[in-house]
Amino acid sequence: IHASFISSNNNEAMINAVEFLKKNRFCNIVYITPPSEVASTTDARINGFTHGLLRHYKIATPQNILMIDGTPAQQKSTIVKHLKDYPNTEIIIVASVQRHHVLSAIQELGLNIPRDIKLMFFDEELTVTERNTLKPYILQQDGYQIGYLAAEALYNQLYGDLRPVTKLLPVTIIDTSLEHPQQP
Repeated sequence: IHASFISSNNNEAMINAVEFLKKNRFCNIVYITPPSEVASTTDARINGFTHGLLRHYKIATPQNILMIDGTPAQQKSTIVKHLKDYPNTEIIIVASVQRHHVLSAIQELGLNIPRDIKLMFFDEELTVTERNTLKPYILQQDGYQIGYLAAEALYNQLYGDLRPVTKLLPVTIIDTSLEHPQQP
C-alpha cells in the first residue's frame, strides 16, 4: 500500500493561532486536548502550540496545556479544576467537538463568554446560536479541499500513479466577533 496523507497543517495552524492571540494581547492561554496518542493531528497540534508559545511568549508551562480524557463528567471536572487553579486564564483553544465539556465547566464556574473568557475552536461545528453568542475565534480547516485531494490521491492509486503524496493545507483564523449575527 502506497499511503498518502492529506490533512490541514495542524502544527503550523497552532503556531499561527498563538501568534494571532499574542497580537490580540492575550497572555494566559490554555489548549485543552485529548492525549496525543488519540490521533496524529492531536500530536501535531500540541507540538505546534508548544512551539508557538516558545516562539511568541518565550515560555510554555503546565498552565498552557490541559489533556483531558475519561468520561464526560471526568473531563468537565478536570477543566473546572484547571480553571480554578488558573483563574487568570483568558482564552481556551479546543476542538469544537469537545466544546460541550468546556462550556459546561465555564457555566459551572459562573463565567461569561466572551466577557470573562474567550474561546478559540478548531473547526466550525457550532450552531448558529453558539456562533452568535460565544463569538469565538475559529481555526477553520478546508474540509472540501481535504476531501477532494484525498479522493484524487485514491483515484491515482487505483489507476496507476502509485507515488504517495503528502499535502498539508493551511488553516484560516476567523474572528466571528467581526461578523454580523447569522439567522438560525
